[in-house]
Amino acid sequence: MRDPWWLFLKPGIRGGNSRFRNLFLNNGYKLFKQNRNFRLAVIPAKAGIQKEIAVDKQFYVYILASKRNGTLYIGVTSDIVQRVFQHKNNMIEGFTKKYSVKILVYYEVHENVDSAITREKQLKKWRREWKLRLIEEKNPHWNDLYNEISH
Repeated sequence: MRDPWWLFLKPGIRGGNSRFRNLFLNNGYKLFKQNRNFRLAVIPAKAGIQKEIAVDKQFYVYILASKRNGTLYIGVTSDIVQRVFQHKNNMIEGFTKKYSVKILVYYEVHENVDSAITREKQLKKWRREWKLRLIEEKNPHWNDLYNEISH
């Protein structure tokens, strides 16, 4: 389920990017607004004065594989750790579950959702050999990159 455009959070309530949420909630901030490209954090006010801090949200285009040179899946997400975890644990019905595509072999970071979606569509139109070359350039041994990003 996608995050809502407007998000009201109190400590202990789940929702949104946990790394971001914890960073601000642990420092006395309250989140009250989010959109596709940023979330707005508000410092609890004294005497009614509010300070707002815009925090950029990152988006990821990723490639999963069933094995080296196996079946490929290309996706886009704003929380790559959670999304890959869902793929690995068959929590998402569809292609990746049906074909056991669970190894994160490539990902790239984008500053906004539009560029991430554009890149995802671009990669999906590529020939298979181009996708394999892209993976081999960044990850020649086809290691599961999930271990790198989840720690």
